[in-house]
Amino acid sequence: MLPEIQSGLRTGYSTATALAKVSDNILCESDKGMGSILVLLDFSRAFDCLNMDLLIAKLLYYGISSTSIKWFSSFLSNRRQYVESESGQGELVQSNVRNINRGTPQGSILSPILFILFTADLVNSIKHCKVHLYADDTQIYYSFDPQHTRTAINLINEDLKAVGDWAKNHGLILNPLKSKFIIFGTKHQRLKVKQNLKPLIVDGKNIERVDCVRNLGLLMDEDLRYAEHVKINNIMWIVLWITY
Repeated sequence: MLPEIQSGLRTGYSTATALAKVSDNILCESDKGMGSILVLLDFSRAFDCLNMDLLIAKLLYYGISSTSIKWFSSFLSNRRQYVESESGQGELVQSNVRNINRGTPQGSILSPILFILFTADLVNSIKHCKVHLYADDTQIYYSFDPQHTRTAINLINEDLKAVGDWAKNHGLILNPLKSKFIIFGTKHQRLKVKQNLKPLIVDGKNIERVDCVRNLGLLMDEDLRYAEHVKINNIMWIVLWITY
């Protein structure tokens, strides 16, 4: 049921295998003289936004038995919640109880697997870029001759629009303010790309370009030497050693 490029919650797949695959693809293309752009997309409150009727329809499409479908329907429906906080006088204040008609239960071990089943067909929307998924983390990347940067940007933007349209049709929200992109390659390759760079756009807003980005816990820099990641980990070890 799940695409091969989904690494979340699967035996033999992990953040390490996802990062190794993406990094290896980009390094191999750099050896061929290609620059690469990696876009890390952020879905706002992803698990809380799932359309339950659409999720049940997808489970039916994937061949889940009718008995299991009834169980999932019962599990996901007729849920209620309220918010409780402490007032300035130290008293507990509680909101009205509201019915929940979207999303999966918080803290449930089933919520992540239901989300990746819900988003399994996202990859069908992407025509030009390579893509890798890890639960609700989505990254797309494209390698190209730096001389053809403007054409490459157009193709990446086509895929970003397709992902944005897919998200809207599925009731999910892409957050352009938290989405980032980074350019990889040799210094010469990156310079050529930056000279011809155009905006990458999600939902009508420009995505921020960064020189270093956190991807599944790993700090990736433009050289793919992981210098910032190593530096931070060394500092943490020094602090722990001094504390100990």
